[in-house]
Amino acid sequence: MSYAFYPGCVSRGGCPELYPSAVKVAARIGLELEELTDVGCNGAGVLSREVSDPINARTFAKAEQRGLSTVMTICSTCTGVMGQANIKLREDPAYRERINREFLADEGLEYRGTVAVKHLLWILHEEHGLERLKAAVRRPLRGLKVSPFYGCYIRRPDAIIEGKPQRKQYLERVIEAVGAEVVDFGGKVLRVPDPDGERAELDGDGGRAYRRGEGQGRRLYGHAVSTLSSQPRRRPAQGRSPKGSADRLADPAPASAHRIRSRLQP
Repeated sequence: MSYAFYPGCVSRGGCPELYPSAVKVAARIGLELEELTDVGCNGAGVLSREVSDPINARTFAKAEQRGLSTVMTICSTCTGVMGQANIKLREDPAYRERINREFLADEGLEYRGTVAVKHLLWILHEEHGLERLKAAVRRPLRGLKVSPFYGCYIRRPDAIIEGKPQRKQYLERVIEAVGAEVVDFGGKVLRVPDPDGERAELDGDGGRAYRRGEGQGRRLYGHAVSTLSSQPRRRPAQGRSPKGSADRLADPAPASAHRIRSRLQP
């Protein structure tokens, strides 16, 4: 099965091992990835929904253009932010139509609400299967003790897990499937500090939103798409690359969330 692959910014920055690892795992178990290379950062909970929802609608429309029904993420924050945006866009046709008209039409894009957002962790369990994953393991991690860390976005709000509470235990099951021992600890669901120590609030849908300058939505949307759509591309050292990325060299680093957030300052 083919997936629209959205690796996110952190997989090539703060957690650079994530991108090549995910690509190698996908190749090993037969997941076909089509990387979305001309899309922007999802907002990472830093941008208000007024800004990030149009950006994510554009990403979903790009996936639909390729005839793909699932956007696969490898980042907890990407999963939560994009998942919440998609829920609202799919369940509120009037809202989706407004986003299409005001933000996407100029590019000839339209999001029809047919895309699902799924983390690789969910795909391993629900579509690939842990038994098949176990069969693909070449060197079981016997004797290794591993503590899972989910973060907050991939486990809540409840709408993100789509009525599947078992998703809150998927990481432990994967650790066991590859032969390691799970060591549970209370910090597995805590979130990391906000960038620069700034405080963020919960918006009405459970997402984080900075409250300053939310009326600048359309201007910030254009700025965010133009500056964040050139995510750096890192070619994995070994293994099959996603379609369209085999010969791509690293691009300049994208604008940071701090630069975008600074434009929200009064």
